[in-house]
Amino acid sequence: MSTWTKTLIVAFLATACQSYKPESVVQKEEGITTTFSNTYFSDSQTDYVYKSNIKVYGHDLSGLMIIKKTSDVTHRLVFTTEFGNKLLDLEFSKGEMIVNYVVEELNKKILLNTLKKDFLVLLQQDFVINTNYVSATHCIYESSLGKQRLFFKEAKTDKVLAQILKTSRYKEKVSYNFQSKSSIFADRIWIEHYDMKLTYEFNYIGQPKP
Repeated sequence: MSTWTKTLIVAFLATACQSYKPESVVQKEEGITTTFSNTYFSDSQTDYVYKSNIKVYGHDLSGLMIIKKTSDVTHRLVFTTEFGNKLLDLEFSKGEMIVNYVVEELNKKILLNTLKKDFLVLLQQDFVINTNYVSATHCIYESSLGKQRLFFKEAKTDKVLAQILKTSRYKEKVSYNFQSKSSIFADRIWIEHYDMKLTYEFNYIGQPKP
């Protein structure tokens, strides 16, 4: 093997094994922000109601998702059809998920484990920040979640959370995207997995009528 070929291989491996870093970062800042709060589901007086669509391996599930903060550390999530038939009833607290009800068609271990991981990130409010990054338009905060990392992308102008990225050491795994004019709720949320055929879309329709 020639020296030139060896050099190319070494360069390729070095590039391929570089730790993930958010795109468009201008600079890295240590120790500026130590905690970050995702406040989209933080109001215990609000019933967060979203028209929802979940696409998983070619199957579409449409209906209403209702999320309620029931204590400082607990959220309850109920997913129903538009006719009111319950599909899911879950509680999330301190890194755990309790299944109160799941329709038989969704009672699959791999699906429930994925829902647990996805909604624990979405509903957890407070995170410890390890590293701060700055781009031209956003502040980006890095936290850890087990062996994976989370990056919170906050607009500089209005301080509203625009995106959460869950990554492995080297690549993006899941993106949580938000459109919002408020820090209390997001008007639209869409979540995309990069390593499996699973997407969510939630559009806020307000609180249920009494």
